[in-house]
Amino acid sequence: MLASLSRLQTFITDKLAWTHADEVEYYLSPEQWTQVSEILEDLLPARKATAQLQRQDMTLGEFFAIWSGVVMVLKQTKNKGSALAGKLLLAMEKRAKGVMYKDRSKGHKVSPLLDYPGFQVAVFLDPRFFSLLKPDQGQEAKEYLLDLADRMEAVEGPAVDVSTKFLSVEGPSLFSALLDRANKAKLEATGAAQTTTSGERNGRTGRRALLRALLDEHDRTTVPLSPTENVFQWWHKKQFTSPELYKLALVVLSIPATQVSVERLFSCPRFILRPQRLGLSSSHVDDVAFLHANKDVVKGLLDELLKIGSHGQNQESLMALAKILTQSRPRKRYELINEILRFSDFASTIDISFVTLN
Repeated sequence: MLASLSRLQTFITDKLAWTHADEVEYYLSPEQWTQVSEILEDLLPARKATAQLQRQDMTLGEFFAIWSGVVMVLKQTKNKGSALAGKLLLAMEKRAKGVMYKDRSKGHKVSPLLDYPGFQVAVFLDPRFFSLLKPDQGQEAKEYLLDLADRMEAVEGPAVDVSTKFLSVEGPSLFSALLDRANKAKLEATGAAQTTTSGERNGRTGRRALLRALLDEHDRTTVPLSPTENVFQWWHKKQFTSPELYKLALVVLSIPATQVSVERLFSCPRFILRPQRLGLSSSHVDDVAFLHANKDVVKGLLDELLKIGSHGQNQESLMALAKILTQSRPRKRYELINEILRFSDFASTIDISFVTLN
């Protein structure tokens, strides 16, 4: 509104017919118009940041970059003598140090947002911004990721060691001893340190040691990316070379950075829970919510189904499904549910690890 007023300055001052009463109450002097321009200049960084924060799929690293950029600009403006910039900067610093959710039941202190472990790990696994972390913050992020990996394993179950299923040789004890001696000799010859034994590697301590080594290597050897790069595509290329870190990255990078993505997902029930649809079962509501929240993922799934059915009898029906998915009406998207469930065996093999919000 203030920007619109500034654009109308010439019309208001030169073209508009003022009465004496209007001039007394509404007329702005040249000094006041200058103040309007200064206020707009002070608010411009925050206005741009507000627009940038409306973007979907924003990571905490991107949020941190936008927030830090506004703080730096406001500091420069404050040094020029702007009182408004100083007040905005003070409010942002207070907001950054504030605690969003206090755990009153346990009585312990909860860290503020920019020092919270979940925030630090999201920045640590984002090569575009991980250089901004302090050394102690990097160590805290590693410890948090180790605990997160343990919790994920407790939910998913331990990984199956496929090597013990497919290796069957005569005299396994003799061969294992020979292999251990050969491995030890190779490590000594190359100067590499053997930090874990085969028995430890199968245990929790061995897995933590291996994951810690991977995290240290990521911290030490990863080349920083440009802020304009897509971090999800970068990690997608790492899913086979660094599967352990890839799984962790999908979890921490999916943390909602703002309420925008959450509100977009909450707006989905507005289309689902209409009076005409209140008779839907809970499973159908879940299916509709999935389609609304994972449009890109489901579309990619249909692309794969098209490849599979390109030589079969279902090609025309699959093409029709892909066309329906591109339409915006929720009713049409809901019609996909039963068709997708027909391919549930194939769909279960697709790794849908995070949500792409509309």
